This record gives sequence, structure tokens and C-alpha cells, in this order.
Amino acid sequence: MCNCEENLLDLSSLKIYTLMATYKALKKTTIYHGTNSVIRTASASQEELAYLYDVLGATDVVEKIEKTKDGSKKSKKQSKDIDKEQE
Repeated sequence: MCNCEENLLDLSSLKIYTLMATYKALKKTTIYHGTNSVIRTASASQEELAYLYDVLGATDVVEKIEKTKDGSKKSKKQSKDIDKEQE
């Protein structure tokens, strides 16, 4: 998913995450990751929210709603410790 030496993301993998689920920001937060990367959950795209939830583990600020044939199902995974600042 992340080539950390070059700070590149595999966007095709993030597209797969968004096909399998939708993501919803639970809080208006600014997430700082890396040296120059900032994601604001209030204006984040589905790909950015998927990255926050599935890669960075920001489960306390982003909710994953899985798409199933029977309907939607909310997921919860254990949160990772990341730097964030409340707006």
C-alpha cells in the first residue's frame, strides 16, 4: 500500500477499499502524517478517509460502513496512535 521510502501511495488499492465500503468522518479533525501531509476529515474524499481508516488506523475519527448484499454493516477495528489536532 505505502512505499514509505518514496512516500507514494498505491491509489488503485485505495479505490478497491472504496468499492467494498463507504467511509464517514465522525469528527472534524486535522490529521498530520509524514512530513508534509495533512488530511482534514471535514473535506476529505472517500479515498483519503479509506487511507485514514485502513492504513493509518484512525478508527476514532473515521467510520467504515461495509457494503453487503443484505445492506450496510458498520465495522470497527482497533485504533492506532496517530498525531491529530481537533478543529
